[in-house]
Amino acid sequence: MNEAVEVLLRFIDQRYSQRRHHEDQRAAITGVVFVVAAAIQGALAQMGFNKNALTLALTLIILGIFGMIASAKLSQKCAWHDHMLAQLFRQLDEFIPELKVRDTHRTTREEYEKNHKLLLKIHAHDIWAVVNLLIALLGIVYTIVIVFK
Repeated sequence: MNEAVEVLLRFIDQRYSQRRHHEDQRAAITGVVFVVAAAIQGALAQMGFNKNALTLALTLIILGIFGMIASAKLSQKCAWHDHMLAQLFRQLDEFIPELKVRDTHRTTREEYEKNHKLLLKIHAHDIWAVVNLLIALLGIVYTIVIVFK
C-alpha cells in the first residue's frame, strides 16, 4: 500500500478515536452532573426549602449551566473531527478513486435521511443541552420557592 495512504488511514483512525473520546467525555460529564444534581435534590428534600438551602439551589443552577457549556464545547470538538474526517476521506478518494468513499457516503446519507426524517430534526447535542438546561431550571424553581416562601 502507498505510504501516503497508510498515513491517511492512521489519521482517519485517530480522528475517529478522538471523536469517540469526546462523546465519552460528554456522557461522563452529564453522568456526574446527574449524580450531583440528585444528591443536591436529596439534601434539599432533607433540609426543606428554607433560606439555608439557597446555596444548594444556586449550586444546582451553576451545575446545569456548567453541563450545558461542557456539552456544547464537546459537541464543537466532535463537529471539528467530523469536518476533518470528511476532508481526509476526500483525500483518500483522490488517492484511490475506485474506493468511491464520497459516493458511498452520499448514497448512504440519502438512504438514512429518507428513512429517519423525523429523528434527523433532533440532534444529540440538543438532547444533552436540554437535559442540563432542565437541571438549571430546576435550580431556578427551587431558588424561587426558597426566596418567596
